[in-house]
Amino acid sequence: MTVMTTETPKVGKDRHSKGTQTMESRVIGVEVFCGTIETTFLYFTDNMVSGGANIMIEVQRQALIDLAIMLKKQNQKMPKEFIFQFDNCGENKVNFDN
Repeated sequence: MTVMTTETPKVGKDRHSKGTQTMESRVIGVEVFCGTIETTFLYFTDNMVSGGANIMIEVQRQALIDLAIMLKKQNQKMPKEFIFQFDNCGENKVNFDN
């Protein structure tokens, strides 16, 4: 989803005018494989959270909280080790010119 998907709030008479008042919107999916749990968490964020690493830190924190809740319901414990893999889908990739 692009960050310009939501052009809100729309103010003034000319509702189709492009102003600087936009709300960024992002959807982040987290695939989780832990014991008997295989699921996907979806998190939605806007520009109230700073971009870049701040978003990924918050998504990690929330995913661990959600996983802990699911494991507790099944009388299981959080693992001692985790593997995290990140992909920003082509955004901000480092390109090397040969």
